[in-house]
Amino acid sequence: MHYRGQHNEAREAAAHEKMRQAVLCAFCHIVQTTGLQPMEVLGLAAAAVGAIYKDLAAMHQNSHGCPCGWEPQAETDIATLQNALAAETAPRADLRWLKVAGKA
Repeated sequence: MHYRGQHNEAREAAAHEKMRQAVLCAFCHIVQTTGLQPMEVLGLAAAAVGAIYKDLAAMHQNSHGCPCGWEPQAETDIATLQNALAAETAPRADLRWLKVAGKA
């Protein structure tokens, strides 16, 4: 995704956590109220993200002068979304087994 402006890590981290909490809340509600299996609901969440992307991209297709500056590029944008999903689901190194070497 292509945006104008400065990258702000703290703002992005806060937005990431808000989005994670909102999706988790929706996920739990849907699982509890529909009886669907977790992977079915995660599939619905992924489809919803795809539909949101499609709608937003369509609105920005010929939006010369949109103040956000986003120019949709489906191939690279979708790859970016896929990479974000893969990065969040990748196992993280568990460093708890390492012995402490000193004091900081």
